[in-house]
Amino acid sequence: MPGSRSIIQGNLASQQPASPVQQAATRSFRDGYLRAVPLITTEMGFRTPDALAAELPSPNPLAEEPAKPPEPVQSTEPAPKPAPEPEPAFRTHIVQQGDTVAAIARRYGLDMDSVLWNNPDVKNDPDMLVLGQELIIPTRDGILYTMKLGDTLLDVADLYQVEPPDVVGVSANEISDPDTIREGAVLLLPGAQPPAPPSPATTPQPVFAASAPDDVSSDDSDFTSPPPGVTLVSGFIWPATGPISEYFGAPRGGGTYHSGLDIDLYNGYGSAIAAAAPGQVVLAAYDSYGLGYHVVIRHDNGYETDYAHLSDIYVEQGQWVSQGEAVGAAGCTGYCTGTHLHFEVKQGGAYLDPLDYLP
Repeated sequence: MPGSRSIIQGNLASQQPASPVQQAATRSFRDGYLRAVPLITTEMGFRTPDALAAELPSPNPLAEEPAKPPEPVQSTEPAPKPAPEPEPAFRTHIVQQGDTVAAIARRYGLDMDSVLWNNPDVKNDPDMLVLGQELIIPTRDGILYTMKLGDTLLDVADLYQVEPPDVVGVSANEISDPDTIREGAVLLLPGAQPPAPPSPATTPQPVFAASAPDDVSSDDSDFTSPPPGVTLVSGFIWPATGPISEYFGAPRGGGTYHSGLDIDLYNGYGSAIAAAAPGQVVLAAYDSYGLGYHVVIRHDNGYETDYAHLSDIYVEQGQWVSQGEAVGAAGCTGYCTGTHLHFEVKQGGAYLDPLDYLP
């Protein structure tokens, strides 16, 4: 046909026309015709190479390597040290072959008196110890004291001739507030001296609540006003019946003596122990350095009685008891060589001979 241009390649009837991509690859189009642009198939359809290249991020020569994290800054200050554990108030020592009180004291860097004062049940000669016997050893020279209901740090410090700041400064005592020391807490009184026993009275006449106050209060914290039901009497009664196996003042060596009466019991183990006079229970606890289960009762005029080596306790701290009321059962707890009652009478922290106050 005039004016038209055609491309004849072989037999037109037998050949299929080439695709645009094949035609572009073989450069079979003549000059004057548009050249076929290759298409790239994607999931979303067909795109040209130029369009695809425009969508790709341009390479950044500065970002070929990932940036390194900054080096941690090394602190020049030392790490804080953990708070030291508080020193214990005391440790225990099991008597071995060849031990003496003097040798034990030297081993722990203490005066011999500190060992004797904290082990009142060391018998007669302090150098005649029993194999396997457990002794309480304070961590420094001084006396271990168990706080009782109504005690204050100032009163205890005055009684044992120590300064309150020295007691607070002992880490073993763990005193955060000197005004709120709990009952039953065991305090180490550094450099303490035991109270001197008072001169025996010619005619002892202890009187416990001889007359009831006009305004009777049931508040357990009021020591001068026992609640209704507490019998008001004068004098002591025997807390138990039986022969005396060791008297008050029996020498213990090193200037120490037996601080009470040891009463063997006719009724034996488990028999009831009676309050010697009416008063308020200021301590009912286990004493780990000698007395075992024991009860302390505070009476009028500053007197206290202590009932030790019990097998059971029948009363609670703060409770008021009448004279003759059972406070516990006889036993052999703490440092004890046989069932008996260790009975003490004290006034102002000083030990008194119970026989001067018993009928």
